[in-house]
Amino acid sequence: MKRKKIIITGVGGGIEEGLKFIKLNGFDLFIISERDLRIDANDEQLFISLDEIDKIKFYLKKHRKKDEFAGVIPFGFEKGVKLSAHISKMYRFPGLSIKQAELFTNKYLMYTLLSSKQIPVPRTMKVDSFEDFKSKTKHFEYPFVIKPVDCAGARGVRKVRNEGELLESYSHARTVSNNIIIQEFLKGSEHSIEAIVSNNQIYITGFSDRIYLYKKYNPFFVEQGDVLPTNLSQEKYKNLCKLFVSAINILKIKNGVVKGDLIYTCDGPKIIEMAGRLGSPNFWKLNNMAYGTNSIVAAIYVALGKVPRKKDVFISKSIGVTFKCIFFKNGFYKDIKYKSNISKMPGFVEFRWWKGSEPKQNTYLGDFKNLSDMVAFVITKGNSRKESNINCDNIIKKIKIRTI
Repeated sequence: MKRKKIIITGVGGGIEEGLKFIKLNGFDLFIISERDLRIDANDEQLFISLDEIDKIKFYLKKHRKKDEFAGVIPFGFEKGVKLSAHISKMYRFPGLSIKQAELFTNKYLMYTLLSSKQIPVPRTMKVDSFEDFKSKTKHFEYPFVIKPVDCAGARGVRKVRNEGELLESYSHARTVSNNIIIQEFLKGSEHSIEAIVSNNQIYITGFSDRIYLYKKYNPFFVEQGDVLPTNLSQEKYKNLCKLFVSAINILKIKNGVVKGDLIYTCDGPKIIEMAGRLGSPNFWKLNNMAYGTNSIVAAIYVALGKVPRKKDVFISKSIGVTFKCIFFKNGFYKDIKYKSNISKMPGFVEFRWWKGSEPKQNTYLGDFKNLSDMVAFVITKGNSRKESNINCDNIIKKIKIRTI
């Protein structure tokens, strides 16, 4: 019997292991992506801009039969969320509505809705031009944040520290989008949460403490990685989860995957961003290692219109897990050197190149401004959060990415 395909929209770097996991659960893949991937013989890829929604829908209607597909899962990019919603509507698959997808792919609309429902978010204003930008900065204290409304991974995001940086920061945001917002800059501990929603039932499947290198890469928002489990008190952890669940309910998500980035400030928890997709390619793996949940398998069940298995959505353990990107001097890539056999070091789980393979020699690397600029990372584990973090730092010290 021919296996049905799961439609995957919007894949990013490091996604290959997640896709393999879907195949291990009995499905082949139909990938719609702007990035060319190495796929198995039974899989297919439509290599096209995810903005071409009408063209993609026309192709599927003309050349494909609905019974070839079992469901659709957005993975990795905001564009994939919108496309996934259109496909869900066309095939009557479970998932986000087109209106919900619009909210997830337009930060300004999302902030406006949540704020109107008394959900704490950063104070936000939309910007229509550079002159409008200069005018609206009068409503904010320095530093504040400028960001595109429709991008992820901190692409185009920058802290504006003084009036002299207005033009440079505006131009930086416009390199990735014409739709810009400005926000107050919030200080506090930052966290990611992931949830599976099935028939209005919300399951928290992941929670991490995020690591940002604000001082080193100021004014950019460069994330080094995640540490699990959280270092927060039980009270603060519950407050963040409660806020996240409230936002999901306001968005009226019945079935799907929701990922949130939140901050715990001196005034309490606030939502920074919400996404209607699985988190970064490694987030599901970190949560699986630390807590025993499996959001990919749960997402498959939801995409099929089934209730996810309890073992995939309920936390069954808590061990230390750390994910950290490797940073180095910018320049043209020469090679990588290991001072010892890192695979034999305590807590080692994985070393991986961010884009799946070692960079070619003389490729320029190291201008770290956002997540897409990352080159390599390490994942470690330990009996505790502290132990896994120490293990990760010790391994990274033994890796030398050399540039010239």
